[in-house]
Amino acid sequence: MHGDGDACDDEEQGAYDDQDPGPHGWQILLLIFDGKGFVKSTKDIAENTPISVILDKTNFYAEAGGQVADTGRLVIDESVEFKVLDVQSYGGYILHHGYIESGTLSSGDEVICEYDELRRSPIRNNHTGTHILNHALREVLGEDVNQKGSLVDDGKLRFDFSHKKGVEIPELKKIEELSNEYIRKNQKVYAEDVELEKAREIETLRAVFGETYPNPVRVVSVGVPVKDLLENPKKPEWRNISVEFCGGTHVEQTGHIKDLVIVEESGIAKGIRRIIAFTGDAAHQVQREATELARQLDIVEALPYSPEKEKEVKEVQQALSKATISTLTKDELKKKLDKMVKAITDEQKKRQKAEAKTALDTVQKYFTENPDAKAYVGQLPISANTKALTETIKHYSTKDKERSVYLFGGGKEENAVVHGVYVGTHLASKGVTAEAWASTVSDIVGGKSGGKEPTRQGQGTKPEATDDGVKAATKWLEEKLKL
Repeated sequence: MHGDGDACDDEEQGAYDDQDPGPHGWQILLLIFDGKGFVKSTKDIAENTPISVILDKTNFYAEAGGQVADTGRLVIDESVEFKVLDVQSYGGYILHHGYIESGTLSSGDEVICEYDELRRSPIRNNHTGTHILNHALREVLGEDVNQKGSLVDDGKLRFDFSHKKGVEIPELKKIEELSNEYIRKNQKVYAEDVELEKAREIETLRAVFGETYPNPVRVVSVGVPVKDLLENPKKPEWRNISVEFCGGTHVEQTGHIKDLVIVEESGIAKGIRRIIAFTGDAAHQVQREATELARQLDIVEALPYSPEKEKEVKEVQQALSKATISTLTKDELKKKLDKMVKAITDEQKKRQKAEAKTALDTVQKYFTENPDAKAYVGQLPISANTKALTETIKHYSTKDKERSVYLFGGGKEENAVVHGVYVGTHLASKGVTAEAWASTVSDIVGGKSGGKEPTRQGQGTKPEATDDGVKAATKWLEEKLKL
Protein backbone atom coordinates (compact mmCIF):
# COMPACT_ATOMS: atom_id res chain seq x y z
CA MET A 1 0.00 0.00 0.00
CA HIS A 2 2.67 2.48 0.98
CA GLY A 3 5.53 3.10 -1.40
CA ASP A 4 7.61 5.05 1.09
CA GLY A 5 9.84 2.14 2.00
CA ASP A 6 12.75 4.31 3.11
CA ALA A 7 11.88 3.82 6.75
CA CYS A 8 12.80 0.15 6.35
CA ASP A 9 16.08 0.66 4.48
CA ASP A 10 18.85 -0.77 6.66
CA GLU A 11 21.44 1.39 4.89
CA GLU A 12 20.03 4.51 6.47
CA GLN A 13 21.83 6.04 9.42
CA GLY A 14 19.66 5.22 12.39
CA ALA A 15 17.48 2.84 10.37
CA TYR A 16 14.07 1.95 11.72
CA ASP A 17 14.08 -1.53 13.24
CA ASP A 18 11.02 -3.07 11.62
CA GLN A 19 11.34 -6.11 13.87
CA ASP A 20 10.04 -3.66 16.52
CA PRO A 21 11.61 -4.63 19.87
CA GLY A 22 8.76 -2.81 21.58
CA PRO A 23 8.42 0.63 23.10
CA HIS A 24 11.77 0.36 24.96
CA GLY A 25 15.17 -0.25 23.40
CA TRP A 26 18.85 0.61 23.99
CA GLN A 27 20.57 2.49 21.14
CA ILE A 28 23.79 4.46 20.57
CA LEU A 29 23.58 8.22 19.98
CA LEU A 30 25.66 9.12 16.91
CA LEU A 31 25.12 12.81 16.13
CA ILE A 32 23.21 15.90 17.28
CA PHE A 33 21.95 18.53 14.82
CA ASP A 34 21.37 21.99 16.32
CA GLY A 35 19.77 23.53 13.22
CA LYS A 36 23.07 24.82 11.82
CA GLY A 37 25.31 21.80 11.87
CA PHE A 38 26.24 18.60 13.67
CA VAL A 39 27.59 18.80 17.20
CA LYS A 40 28.73 16.10 19.64
CA SER A 41 27.06 17.40 22.79
CA THR A 42 24.10 19.44 23.97
CA LYS A 43 26.02 21.03 26.85
CA ASP A 44 26.04 24.44 25.14
CA ILE A 45 22.42 24.19 23.95
CA ALA A 46 19.75 25.74 26.14
CA GLU A 47 16.95 23.52 27.43
CA ASN A 48 13.77 23.45 25.27
CA THR A 49 15.77 24.48 22.16
CA PRO A 50 14.60 22.49 19.09
CA ILE A 51 17.30 20.02 18.00
CA SER A 52 17.53 16.68 16.18
CA VAL A 53 19.24 13.46 17.23
CA ILE A 54 20.57 10.59 15.09
CA LEU A 55 20.94 7.10 16.58
CA ASP A 56 22.65 3.97 15.24
CA LYS A 57 19.21 2.31 15.08
CA THR A 58 15.78 3.27 16.27
CA ASN A 59 12.45 1.74 17.23
CA PHE A 60 10.77 5.11 16.46
CA TYR A 61 8.84 5.17 13.19
CA ALA A 62 9.74 8.04 10.83
CA GLU A 63 6.82 9.57 8.95
CA ALA A 64 6.43 7.69 5.66
CA GLY A 65 3.87 6.14 3.36
CA GLY A 66 0.96 8.05 4.87
CA GLN A 67 1.72 6.99 8.46
CA VAL A 68 2.57 9.72 10.95
CA ALA A 69 5.77 9.61 12.97
CA ASP A 70 6.08 8.28 16.50
CA THR A 71 6.56 10.52 19.50
CA GLY A 72 8.14 9.66 22.86
CA ARG A 73 11.45 10.23 24.61
CA LEU A 74 15.13 9.24 24.82
CA VAL A 75 16.42 8.77 28.38
CA ILE A 76 19.57 7.90 30.29
CA ASP A 77 18.64 6.60 33.72
CA GLU A 78 16.90 9.48 35.49
CA SER A 79 19.55 12.07 34.59
CA VAL A 80 18.81 12.86 30.93
CA GLU A 81 15.54 13.18 29.04
CA PHE A 82 15.03 14.19 25.41
CA LYS A 83 11.43 14.71 24.26
CA VAL A 84 10.82 13.29 20.77
CA LEU A 85 8.08 15.30 19.02
CA ASP A 86 8.60 14.12 15.44
CA VAL A 87 10.73 11.67 13.44
CA GLN A 88 11.67 12.31 9.82
CA SER A 89 13.93 10.74 7.20
CA TYR A 90 16.27 13.17 5.40
CA GLY A 91 19.04 12.32 2.95
CA GLY A 92 19.77 8.90 4.35
CA TYR A 93 19.40 9.94 8.00
CA ILE A 94 16.56 9.39 10.45
CA LEU A 95 16.25 12.48 12.63
CA HIS A 96 14.44 12.54 15.98
CA HIS A 97 13.19 16.11 16.37
CA GLY A 98 12.56 17.45 19.85
CA TYR A 99 14.27 19.16 22.75
CA ILE A 100 16.32 18.43 25.86
CA GLU A 101 14.10 18.57 28.92
CA SER A 102 16.88 17.79 31.40
CA GLY A 103 20.55 16.78 31.42
CA THR A 104 23.08 16.62 28.57
CA LEU A 105 23.34 14.28 25.60
CA SER A 106 26.66 13.43 23.92
CA SER A 107 27.79 11.32 20.96
CA GLY A 108 28.41 7.74 22.04
CA ASP A 109 25.79 7.82 24.83
CA GLU A 110 23.67 4.74 25.24
CA VAL A 111 20.04 5.90 25.44
CA ILE A 112 16.78 4.13 26.06
CA CYS A 113 14.32 4.79 23.21
CA GLU A 114 10.74 4.94 24.46
CA TYR A 115 8.09 5.62 21.84
CA ASP A 116 4.59 6.44 23.09
CA GLU A 117 2.91 3.03 23.00
CA LEU A 118 -0.52 4.48 23.84
CA ARG A 119 -0.23 6.56 20.67
CA ARG A 120 1.42 3.87 18.54
CA SER A 121 -1.29 1.30 19.34
CA PRO A 122 -4.20 3.11 17.59
CA ILE A 123 -1.84 3.96 14.71
CA ARG A 124 -1.22 0.23 14.26
CA ASN A 125 -4.96 -0.41 14.37
CA ASN A 126 -5.61 2.24 11.74
CA HIS A 127 -2.77 1.13 9.48
CA THR A 128 -3.80 -2.52 9.38
CA GLY A 129 -7.40 -1.31 9.11
CA THR A 130 -6.42 0.61 5.97
CA HIS A 131 -5.09 -2.60 4.38
CA ILE A 132 -8.30 -4.44 5.25
CA LEU A 133 -10.43 -1.56 3.93
CA ASN A 134 -8.44 -1.52 0.67
CA HIS A 135 -9.13 -5.24 0.24
CA ALA A 136 -12.87 -4.80 0.96
CA LEU A 137 -13.12 -1.92 -1.52
CA ARG A 138 -11.76 -4.10 -4.29
CA GLU A 139 -14.11 -6.93 -3.38
CA VAL A 140 -17.19 -4.68 -3.48
CA LEU A 141 -16.36 -2.05 -6.12
CA GLY A 142 -14.16 -4.10 -8.46
CA GLU A 143 -10.60 -4.33 -9.74
CA ASP A 144 -10.61 -0.74 -11.03
CA VAL A 145 -10.24 0.53 -7.46
CA ASN A 146 -6.68 1.70 -6.87
CA GLN A 147 -5.16 3.57 -3.94
CA LYS A 148 -4.50 7.26 -4.56
CA GLY A 149 -3.32 8.32 -1.14
CA SER A 150 -3.74 7.71 2.57
CA LEU A 151 -3.21 9.13 6.03
CA VAL A 152 -2.81 7.00 9.14
CA ASP A 153 -2.60 8.64 12.56
CA ASP A 154 -3.68 7.87 16.11
CA GLY A 155 -7.17 9.28 15.58
CA LYS A 156 -8.37 7.91 12.26
CA LEU A 157 -7.53 6.40 8.91
CA ARG A 158 -8.09 8.20 5.63
CA PHE A 159 -8.02 6.35 2.33
CA ASP A 160 -8.24 7.89 -1.16
CA PHE A 161 -9.04 5.64 -4.13
CA SER A 162 -10.05 5.74 -7.77
CA HIS A 163 -13.77 5.30 -8.46
CA LYS A 164 -15.92 7.07 -11.02
CA LYS A 165 -18.94 7.73 -8.81
CA GLY A 166 -19.95 8.11 -5.19
CA VAL A 167 -20.09 4.93 -3.13
CA GLU A 168 -23.73 4.22 -2.37
CA ILE A 169 -25.01 3.36 1.10
CA PRO A 170 -25.61 -0.37 0.32
CA GLU A 171 -22.04 -0.59 -1.03
CA LEU A 172 -20.62 1.16 2.04
CA LYS A 173 -22.56 -1.27 4.22
CA LYS A 174 -21.04 -4.24 2.41
CA ILE A 175 -17.53 -2.72 2.58
CA GLU A 176 -17.85 -2.16 6.33
CA GLU A 177 -19.29 -5.64 6.88
CA LEU A 178 -16.48 -7.34 4.93
CA SER A 179 -13.87 -5.31 6.80
CA ASN A 180 -15.26 -6.29 10.19
CA GLU A 181 -15.63 -9.94 9.17
CA TYR A 182 -11.91 -9.91 8.32
CA ILE A 183 -11.06 -8.22 11.61
CA ARG A 184 -13.08 -10.69 13.70
CA LYS A 185 -11.34 -13.68 12.13
CA ASN A 186 -8.38 -12.54 14.26
CA GLN A 187 -5.94 -13.26 11.44
CA LYS A 188 -2.22 -13.04 12.12
CA VAL A 189 -0.39 -10.25 10.28
CA TYR A 190 2.87 -11.31 8.59
CA ALA A 191 5.66 -9.07 7.26
CA GLU A 192 8.84 -10.03 5.41
CA ASP A 193 11.44 -8.34 3.20
CA VAL A 194 11.33 -9.89 -0.30
CA GLU A 195 13.18 -9.31 -3.55
CA LEU A 196 11.05 -6.83 -5.51
CA GLU A 197 10.76 -8.90 -8.70
CA LYS A 198 9.79 -12.01 -6.75
CA ALA A 199 7.26 -10.10 -4.63
CA ARG A 200 5.50 -8.70 -7.70
CA GLU A 201 4.63 -12.26 -8.77
CA ILE A 202 2.24 -12.72 -5.84
CA GLU A 203 -1.37 -12.98 -7.01
CA THR A 204 -3.62 -10.11 -5.81
CA LEU A 205 -0.73 -8.07 -4.36
CA ARG A 206 -1.71 -4.40 -4.05
CA ALA A 207 0.76 -1.59 -4.75
CA VAL A 208 0.47 2.12 -5.44
CA PHE A 209 0.54 2.78 -9.19
CA GLY A 210 3.62 4.75 -10.27
CA GLU A 211 5.31 4.39 -6.87
CA THR A 212 9.01 3.46 -6.67
CA TYR A 213 9.71 0.68 -4.20
CA PRO A 214 13.02 -0.35 -2.61
CA ASN A 215 14.64 -3.69 -3.31
CA PRO A 216 14.14 -5.74 -1.24
CA VAL A 217 10.62 -4.58 -0.45
CA ARG A 218 8.60 -5.29 2.68
CA VAL A 219 5.50 -7.41 2.03
CA VAL A 220 2.66 -7.34 4.55
CA SER A 221 0.13 -10.17 4.42
CA VAL A 222 -2.99 -10.36 6.58
CA GLY A 223 -3.74 -14.02 7.24
CA VAL A 224 -1.14 -16.02 5.31
CA PRO A 225 2.64 -16.26 5.94
CA VAL A 226 4.64 -14.46 3.25
CA LYS A 227 6.73 -17.58 2.66
CA ASP A 228 3.55 -19.47 1.70
CA LEU A 229 2.66 -16.73 -0.78
CA LEU A 230 6.10 -16.99 -2.36
CA GLU A 231 5.98 -20.80 -2.63
CA ASN A 232 2.84 -20.63 -4.77
CA PRO A 233 2.46 -16.97 -5.85
CA LYS A 234 -0.36 -17.58 -8.38
CA LYS A 235 -2.68 -19.50 -6.07
CA PRO A 236 -6.27 -18.20 -6.67
CA GLU A 237 -7.09 -18.33 -2.96
CA TRP A 238 -4.70 -15.45 -2.31
CA ARG A 239 -7.39 -13.16 -3.70
CA ASN A 240 -9.22 -13.65 -0.40
CA ILE A 241 -6.48 -12.00 1.64
CA SER A 242 -4.84 -8.59 1.85
CA VAL A 243 -1.27 -8.48 0.51
CA GLU A 244 0.54 -5.16 0.11
CA PHE A 245 3.94 -3.52 -0.06
CA CYS A 246 4.25 -1.55 3.17
CA GLY A 247 6.89 -0.23 5.56
CA GLY A 248 4.50 0.79 8.32
CA THR A 249 3.58 -0.57 11.74
CA HIS A 250 0.80 -3.12 12.14
CA VAL A 251 -1.08 -5.14 14.72
CA GLU A 252 0.01 -8.71 15.41
CA GLN A 253 -3.51 -10.01 14.87
CA THR A 254 -6.54 -8.36 13.33
CA GLY A 255 -8.67 -8.92 16.44
CA HIS A 256 -6.71 -6.12 18.14
CA ILE A 257 -8.46 -3.65 15.80
CA LYS A 258 -11.84 -4.56 17.38
CA ASP A 259 -14.04 -2.69 14.89
CA LEU A 260 -13.85 -0.49 11.80
CA VAL A 261 -16.50 2.21 11.39
CA ILE A 262 -16.75 4.36 8.24
CA VAL A 263 -17.66 7.92 9.22
CA GLU A 264 -17.32 9.70 5.87
CA GLU A 265 -17.34 9.02 2.14
CA SER A 266 -16.81 11.92 -0.25
CA GLY A 267 -15.32 13.02 -3.55
CA ILE A 268 -12.07 15.01 -3.49
CA ALA A 269 -11.38 15.24 -7.24
CA LYS A 270 -12.75 13.89 -10.49
CA GLY A 271 -12.72 10.12 -10.24
CA ILE A 272 -11.18 10.16 -6.73
CA ARG A 273 -13.16 9.21 -3.62
CA ARG A 274 -12.15 9.43 0.04
CA ILE A 275 -13.17 7.29 3.00
CA ILE A 276 -12.47 8.23 6.60
CA ALA A 277 -12.86 5.53 9.22
CA PHE A 278 -12.21 4.91 12.90
CA THR A 279 -10.97 1.69 14.51
CA GLY A 280 -10.54 0.31 18.02
CA ASP A 281 -11.60 2.50 20.93
CA ALA A 282 -12.30 5.44 18.60
CA ALA A 283 -14.76 3.26 16.66
CA HIS A 284 -16.48 2.27 19.89
CA GLN A 285 -16.71 5.93 20.93
CA VAL A 286 -18.50 6.96 17.73
CA GLN A 287 -20.80 3.98 18.14
CA ARG A 288 -21.69 5.18 21.65
CA GLU A 289 -22.34 8.69 20.31
CA ALA A 290 -24.59 7.24 17.60
CA THR A 291 -26.51 5.26 20.22
CA GLU A 292 -27.03 8.42 22.28
CA LEU A 293 -28.26 10.34 19.23
CA ALA A 294 -30.68 7.53 18.43
CA ARG A 295 -31.94 7.62 22.03
CA GLN A 296 -32.51 11.38 21.82
CA LEU A 297 -34.37 10.91 18.53
CA ASP A 298 -36.66 8.30 20.10
CA ILE A 299 -37.48 10.66 22.97
CA VAL A 300 -38.32 13.51 20.58
CA GLU A 301 -40.36 11.23 18.33
CA ALA A 302 -42.53 10.21 21.30
CA LEU A 303 -43.43 13.84 22.12
CA PRO A 304 -46.88 15.08 21.08
CA TYR A 305 -46.96 17.80 18.46
CA SER A 306 -46.09 21.19 19.93
CA PRO A 307 -43.79 24.18 19.31
CA GLU A 308 -41.45 22.53 21.83
CA LYS A 309 -41.28 19.39 19.66
CA GLU A 310 -40.50 21.52 16.61
CA LYS A 311 -37.63 23.10 18.54
CA GLU A 312 -36.34 19.72 19.75
CA VAL A 313 -36.40 18.31 16.21
CA LYS A 314 -34.35 21.25 14.91
CA GLU A 315 -31.81 20.75 17.70
CA VAL A 316 -31.47 17.04 16.91
CA GLN A 317 -31.12 17.89 13.20
CA GLN A 318 -28.24 20.23 13.98
CA ALA A 319 -26.61 17.70 16.31
CA LEU A 320 -26.88 14.96 13.67
CA SER A 321 -25.41 17.12 10.90
CA LYS A 322 -22.39 17.93 13.08
CA ALA A 323 -21.95 14.44 14.55
CA THR A 324 -18.99 12.29 13.56
CA ILE A 325 -20.64 8.87 13.61
CA SER A 326 -21.05 5.88 11.34
CA THR A 327 -22.13 6.98 7.86
CA LEU A 328 -24.57 4.06 7.82
CA THR A 329 -26.09 4.99 11.19
CA LYS A 330 -26.27 8.64 10.20
CA ASP A 331 -28.17 7.71 7.05
CA GLU A 332 -30.66 5.64 9.10
CA LEU A 333 -31.15 8.43 11.65
CA LYS A 334 -31.52 11.03 8.91
CA LYS A 335 -34.28 8.99 7.25
CA LYS A 336 -36.06 8.67 10.58
CA LEU A 337 -35.64 12.39 11.21
CA ASP A 338 -36.93 13.23 7.72
CA LYS A 339 -40.12 11.30 8.51
CA MET A 340 -40.52 13.26 11.74
CA VAL A 341 -40.01 16.56 9.94
CA LYS A 342 -42.60 15.58 7.32
CA ALA A 343 -45.07 14.61 10.07
CA ILE A 344 -44.52 17.96 11.77
CA THR A 345 -44.91 19.83 8.47
CA ASP A 346 -48.12 17.95 7.73
CA GLU A 347 -49.43 18.74 11.21
CA GLN A 348 -48.44 22.39 10.83
CA LYS A 349 -50.35 22.62 7.53
CA LYS A 350 -53.37 20.95 9.08
CA ARG A 351 -53.32 23.28 12.09
CA GLN A 352 -52.65 26.35 9.99
CA LYS A 353 -55.68 25.51 7.85
CA ALA A 354 -57.83 24.97 10.94
CA GLU A 355 -56.55 28.18 12.55
CA ALA A 356 -57.13 30.16 9.37
CA LYS A 357 -60.78 29.06 9.50
CA THR A 358 -61.00 29.87 13.23
CA ALA A 359 -59.54 33.34 12.65
CA LEU A 360 -61.97 34.19 9.85
CA ASP A 361 -64.94 32.67 11.71
CA THR A 362 -64.12 34.74 14.83
CA VAL A 363 -64.05 38.05 12.93
CA GLN A 364 -67.12 37.24 10.82
CA LYS A 365 -69.05 36.29 13.96
CA TYR A 366 -68.18 39.68 15.47
CA PHE A 367 -69.47 41.55 12.42
CA THR A 368 -72.60 39.36 12.29
CA GLU A 369 -73.37 40.25 15.90
CA ASN A 370 -72.42 43.90 15.30
CA PRO A 371 -73.70 44.65 11.77
CA ASP A 372 -73.07 48.38 12.01
CA ALA A 373 -69.44 47.97 13.10
CA LYS A 374 -66.81 49.13 10.60
CA ALA A 375 -63.73 47.79 12.43
CA TYR A 376 -62.58 44.81 14.51
CA VAL A 377 -59.59 44.91 16.87
CA GLY A 378 -58.78 41.81 18.90
CA GLN A 379 -56.63 38.85 19.87
CA LEU A 380 -57.75 35.73 18.02
CA PRO A 381 -57.91 32.25 19.63
CA ILE A 382 -55.00 31.00 17.51
CA SER A 383 -51.22 30.57 17.75
CA ALA A 384 -48.72 33.06 16.36
CA ASN A 385 -49.86 31.96 12.92
CA THR A 386 -48.91 34.55 10.33
CA LYS A 387 -50.58 32.64 7.53
CA ALA A 388 -53.96 32.63 9.35
CA LEU A 389 -53.75 36.43 9.78
CA THR A 390 -52.77 36.87 6.14
CA GLU A 391 -55.73 34.87 4.86
CA THR A 392 -58.20 36.77 7.09
CA ILE A 393 -56.75 40.11 5.99
CA LYS A 394 -56.92 38.96 2.36
CA HIS A 395 -60.59 38.08 2.79
CA TYR A 396 -61.49 41.61 3.90
CA SER A 397 -59.19 43.35 1.43
CA THR A 398 -60.89 41.52 -1.45
CA LYS A 399 -64.44 40.66 -0.32
CA ASP A 400 -65.43 43.19 2.36
CA LYS A 401 -63.29 46.22 1.54
CA GLU A 402 -65.23 48.71 3.63
CA ARG A 403 -64.45 47.13 7.00
CA SER A 404 -61.11 47.27 8.80
CA VAL A 405 -59.43 44.60 10.98
CA TYR A 406 -56.47 44.67 13.37
CA LEU A 407 -55.64 41.08 14.35
CA PHE A 408 -53.32 39.51 16.93
CA GLY A 409 -52.20 35.86 17.15
CA GLY A 410 -50.27 34.06 19.89
CA GLY A 411 -49.39 35.82 23.13
CA LYS A 412 -47.63 35.44 26.44
CA GLU A 413 -48.39 31.74 26.92
CA GLU A 414 -47.04 30.84 23.49
CA ASN A 415 -44.03 33.09 23.91
CA ALA A 416 -44.68 34.51 20.42
CA VAL A 417 -46.94 37.17 18.94
CA VAL A 418 -47.85 38.26 15.41
CA HIS A 419 -50.11 41.11 14.36
CA GLY A 420 -51.61 42.44 11.14
CA VAL A 421 -53.92 45.18 9.93
CA TYR A 422 -56.11 45.95 6.95
CA VAL A 423 -57.54 49.48 6.73
CA GLY A 424 -60.90 49.37 4.91
CA THR A 425 -62.25 52.16 2.76
CA HIS A 426 -64.42 53.55 5.57
CA LEU A 427 -61.46 54.27 7.92
CA ALA A 428 -59.15 55.18 5.07
CA SER A 429 -61.53 57.99 4.17
CA LYS A 430 -61.06 59.32 7.70
CA GLY A 431 -57.26 59.49 7.38
CA VAL A 432 -56.37 56.15 9.02
CA THR A 433 -53.26 54.45 7.57
CA ALA A 434 -51.98 50.94 8.21
CA GLU A 435 -48.42 52.20 8.72
CA ALA A 436 -49.32 54.64 11.49
CA TRP A 437 -51.66 52.20 13.20
CA ALA A 438 -49.13 49.29 13.13
CA SER A 439 -46.32 51.56 14.27
CA THR A 440 -48.23 52.30 17.47
CA VAL A 441 -48.61 48.56 18.14
CA SER A 442 -44.95 47.78 17.36
CA ASP A 443 -43.93 50.34 19.98
CA ILE A 444 -45.70 48.15 22.54
CA VAL A 445 -45.04 44.54 21.39
CA GLY A 446 -41.60 45.19 19.90
CA GLY A 447 -40.23 44.37 16.50
CA LYS A 448 -41.21 46.06 13.27
CA SER A 449 -44.02 45.77 10.77
CA GLY A 450 -43.91 45.83 7.01
CA GLY A 451 -46.20 45.85 4.02
CA LYS A 452 -47.89 48.13 1.51
CA GLU A 453 -50.95 50.24 2.23
CA PRO A 454 -53.62 49.48 3.13
CA THR A 455 -52.10 46.40 4.89
CA ARG A 456 -49.30 45.88 7.38
CA GLN A 457 -47.99 42.85 9.31
CA GLY A 458 -45.37 42.30 11.97
CA GLN A 459 -43.89 39.89 14.48
CA GLY A 460 -43.42 41.18 18.01
CA THR A 461 -40.47 40.53 20.29
CA LYS A 462 -42.40 41.00 23.54
CA PRO A 463 -45.27 38.47 23.56
CA GLU A 464 -45.93 39.28 27.23
CA ALA A 465 -47.15 42.70 26.05
CA THR A 466 -49.80 41.30 23.67
CA ASP A 467 -52.77 42.47 25.79
CA ASP A 468 -51.26 45.94 25.99
CA GLY A 469 -50.78 45.89 22.22
CA VAL A 470 -54.49 45.17 21.69
CA LYS A 471 -55.38 48.02 24.04
CA ALA A 472 -52.98 50.37 22.27
CA ALA A 473 -54.49 49.51 18.85
CA THR A 474 -58.00 50.14 20.17
CA LYS A 475 -57.07 53.40 21.91
CA TRP A 476 -55.18 54.74 18.89
CA LEU A 477 -58.16 54.18 16.61
CA GLU A 478 -60.59 55.75 19.08
CA GLU A 479 -58.40 58.86 19.41
CA LYS A 480 -57.87 59.06 15.65
CA LEU A 481 -61.61 59.05 15.02
CA LYS A 482 -62.19 61.84 17.60
CA LEU A 483 -60.04 64.27 15.63
